[in-house]
Parts: sequence; structure tokens; C-alpha cells
Amino acid sequence: SRDDQPRFEVLVALETLFILHQPHKGVRGCIFSVGLVFEVDKTHPVDQIRVGFERLLNLRKLDRHQLTSDPNTNERFKILQKLENNLLVKDGGFDETIKLLVDLGQKHLFAKWDKPGVRDEDKKRFLNQVDIMNSMYPGGLKAYQQNARTLLEGSKKGVNPFEGFSPEVPQGIQLTTMDENYIALEQAGLKQANKLAFVIVAGGLGERLGYDGIKIAIPQDLVTMTTYLERYIKSILALQAASNRLNKEHRRIPFVIMTSDDTHELTVELLAENRNFGMEEGQIVVVKQGAVPAIVNNNGDFVLEDLDPYELQAKPHGHGDVHMLIAAENLVGKWLDEGITHTIFIQDTNGQVFNAVLAGLGVSLNEKFDFNFLTVPREAGEKAGAITKLIRGDEEMICNVEYNQLEPLMKASGKAGDVADPETGKSPYPGNLNVFIVENTAYKKILDQTQGIIAEFVNPKYADAAKTTFASPTRLETMMQDLAKVMATIKARVGFTNFDKRDVFSPVKNNLETGAKNPKSGNYPDAMPTGEADFYKYFR
Repeated sequence: SRDDQPRFEVLVALETLFILHQPHKGVRGCIFSVGLVFEVDKTHPVDQIRVGFERLLNLRKLDRHQLTSDPNTNERFKILQKLENNLLVKDGGFDETIKLLVDLGQKHLFAKWDKPGVRDEDKKRFLNQVDIMNSMYPGGLKAYQQNARTLLEGSKKGVNPFEGFSPEVPQGIQLTTMDENYIALEQAGLKQANKLAFVIVAGGLGERLGYDGIKIAIPQDLVTMTTYLERYIKSILALQAASNRLNKEHRRIPFVIMTSDDTHELTVELLAENRNFGMEEGQIVVVKQGAVPAIVNNNGDFVLEDLDPYELQAKPHGHGDVHMLIAAENLVGKWLDEGITHTIFIQDTNGQVFNAVLAGLGVSLNEKFDFNFLTVPREAGEKAGAITKLIRGDEEMICNVEYNQLEPLMKASGKAGDVADPETGKSPYPGNLNVFIVENTAYKKILDQTQGIIAEFVNPKYADAAKTTFASPTRLETMMQDLAKVMATIKARVGFTNFDKRDVFSPVKNNLETGAKNPKSGNYPDAMPTGEADFYKYFR
């Protein structure tokens, strides 16, 4: 070292004699040497050298069988040594994270790291990001990569998830007319309503709709400027009060809100500023959806952001994450202990949904449905998912089939395609709203079985005919309504309840310009003005 420099380098070398006992060969020894170079501040050299040496010992822990059988061991040691040398000794704690990435074959993520002492905070930022992703996904990033490789292999081979299935029209309950039966089902639902939990996925911003803020803060009407979130909470509280009066009980209806990085803080602030819009402390549970690593090839390799070598490129995992978050918090187990029998999942800007809640719950009780899709009549060829019964030998399930999969599935089964029923003029397959009610005992079985990872899929865009190169990074995805597919594994009873469309469904999903153009092409505006107008027209 030089006197004018405050730091100097220390080399710690460790030469170890490993004694290996092999019954068929007797006892033999193996010399293995490793080293670590790191910088030390002259003011506290002894302590820092000791810490560095201890980290070296910890890093070099190996299974003795791996030492003699793994041909990649020396390479792995070299990588670990280089990476640990790159982090300041006094800021340790990332040993396991680095090992994880190296063991997953992700050493390329470190290729652009600066020399020791340069951008160390960014290095720690990167490793913290990896830690969070690893902790959020059940089984960690190792399981994520394994699942990705399996699904990507199937995608490369062109495996059709519906291969061999024949589509049929499922049996369900029609409630398109408000008659005595409808009212009776609502009364049955009202009696059970204080034993119902609500879940909303609210990870979206309103930018695409022309609104500067989170979607659940969009006013449902311009008369009172009541936001969708407030309307939902007030509606839940009204159901809670009416059901409690009917049953002479004092229960609280739980309300779960799944946010994203984009919406979490704004959602929490909106609730705090308005004192939860009247809900009690602890009645609302806010869970934040994380992201998963983007995948750049069929090997399941992760990739960095183009402009930041210290940030892993991440993508949303899909709104099916709500099941994973509910499982992680053991919410359904707690609800069952409290006598909460059912859970309903709703969307963020459909103010009409509460017109369907009570009758839908009444149907779930009457029909003993473990899973009840709340649906509306669907036009033939409409760009909306269709609730379909799929049969393959003794195997059958009722689930949502996306509109772009329905036509080829039907034609592959020798059917005419996604055509209208001549009697009704509508598709015989009811339209999916992404609103459904699940019975909590069955739901908990599925969560215990899957840890909330529901029917993942992958949709890579290939850049070559051999399907070896991606045009852009992909990721695993999951959709919350695909819970119905997994329900088949426990032989759950799955059905649907079909309502008059605008009575229960008037979403805000288009901006004003698109909404104004839609009628010219035969489509409903589905914008803020129609959301408000339908609220008045179908108000109950």
C-alpha cells in the first residue's frame, strides 16, 4: 500500500485438505485452494480482514460429494469469488442471493458490473430486487425458472392446452328476467351476505381512459363525484348492515384490494384520507402484487434492463396473483374460522356488479356450486371469453376459453365454429365477466394444493421459425378466473349464473374518443358516460 492512499488490498488464501471416505476406494485426500481479494480501510484493518476471512469460509462451504462429482465446481467457485470480491466486505448479506443466481446459470447478469467500489449501492439495489422476487414466488426463483422451462418447452413443441378436448355448452342458471325466482334468490343471498368476503383487483392506472390517477379513484358519477372505490365500499357496508339486521348478528364483511407498484401508495392514501370510507380498522386488507423476471430464451434466462445493468427486467405476473397473495396471508383459513363461507371476486370499474351479487350468491347456495361464474349473454364472435364445458374421455371441466381460442377449438372438434344459436341469435356460450363466487372450503383446498399459483401459461413471440429466439422478453402469466380449471382437480361443482348484460355489466374500459367511435362499428361505448348512465338506468 501507499501512504497517500486510505485503502489497500488484502489477499486471503485458504488451502484446505478435504478428507474423503469412499467405501470402495478407502480414504483419500484432495487439496483445494481458493482466495479472495478485497479492499480494506486503514482505520480498521483487523476487523475488516477478519470479516472478509469469515465470509470466505462461509462462501466455500461445499458438499464433499459435489467436490468430486460436479465438473462445474471450479467454474462456480471462480464466479463466486469474483462477485464477492466486487462487494464491500462491511456490507455483506448477499452471499445466498449471489449463489442462487449463479446456480440458476445467470452469471451473465453480472457481466457489466463496475469494478469494486464503483456503484456498490446499485449492486445492492439489484440484489435486493432479486431477493424480493425470490421471496414472493412460492418455491422462489428456482421454481419460477423450472416452471418457465417446462411451459416454454411445451410452447416450442406447439402443445395445445386444449388438445383432445371437445367443447360443450355448460349447464347453468338463467336470471335474465327479474321475476319471483330472481327475487327469492336475492333474499337467500342477502341472508348469507354477511358471511361473504369481497376481493377486487385494482392494479391499473386511468391514463388509458384519460384519467390522471388510479382507476378505482375515477368518479362513477359527476353529480356526487363518488369514486368507484367509495361506491364499492358503501355497497358492501349496505349489504353488511341489511344482512346483519336479517340475521340479528354483528359480522364484518372482509374486503381485499390487490394493488400493484403503480397503484399501491395512491390506494393506501385514498383510503387513509377518507377513513376507509366508513369501514372499520382491519376490515380492509391491501395486498400488493409483485413482478416476476422477464425471460429471454427457452432456457429460462433472466435479462437486465437495457439502460441499467443493475436492474432486472420485470413484468407483471397477471391478476391471478391475487390467489397467491391470499394464500400467503392465509386469509381463507382465517375467514373460515370466522364463519365466512364464500368469496366474490370483482373488477375495478364495473359499478353494476352489485346488482348481481345477491342473486349470484343465492344460486351458489341453491345449486351447491363451489365455483359460480357470473356471466352475461355473448354475441357470436364477440371478443370476450366464453364459459365452456370441456370433455376429454372421463375428464371434464368448466372454465373460461378466450375468444381467440374458442373458434379453433370448436372447429377441431368438428363443430361449425363460434356461431349464433338460431333460436336466440346469441352465442350459446355465456360471456365471461371475470366476476365469480367461490365456496371457501373448496377454495382453501386449492390454495393448500397450489400455494396460489393458478394455471400459469407463457406466450412468447418468436423471432425465428425454429422457435429458439424471442422477439422480445416474455414471462409466465396467470389469470384469476382460471381458478376454475384447477377446481376440476378436486371434482368441485362449477357452474354459471347468466344475467341481463347491462343490468350487471357496464365497465369503464375505453376513453371518451374510443367510446364515441364504438357505436359506429356496432360496439358499446363502455366509457365513463355510459358507466354513469347505466348506473342510473339500472339502479336498484
